[in-house]
Amino acid sequence: MQSTFITLTLALTLGLGAASAQTLTGAQAKDTLFPPEGIVVELRSVPPLKSEEIKLIGQIAAEQSYYAAAAVAPSEELLKSEATFLAGNYHSLEAAETAVLAVCNAKRKGGVPCQIAVTVKPKGWTQRGFQL
Repeated sequence: MQSTFITLTLALTLGLGAASAQTLTGAQAKDTLFPPEGIVVELRSVPPLKSEEIKLIGQIAAEQSYYAAAAVAPSEELLKSEATFLAGNYHSLEAAETAVLAVCNAKRKGGVPCQIAVTVKPKGWTQRGFQL
């Protein structure tokens, strides 16, 4: 009986917490979105890669829809590494970075962990509570 009471109390507490979460209407969500046209490609320094190598990745990334990111394994030769990974069309910058780092680190052959070399964001991007 006590176990049932605890389970019921926990279920009600969790349910009320979810019900009280702040939600957005479609119109409110639309107002927080960035326009689909216009992107910014950000190049990051990843030693020992040369700036020309990062620029090359940036040129390829410029063809992606935001949000996108490219990860590289700094201990491996860029053009020969299977770990170099670029992916786009994510719902947030964090999601894109997390995805490419996971693939890159899974494919690298050793050495230091992968790093983000390039990101693609909408023009005028700022951190917001809601991204899509």
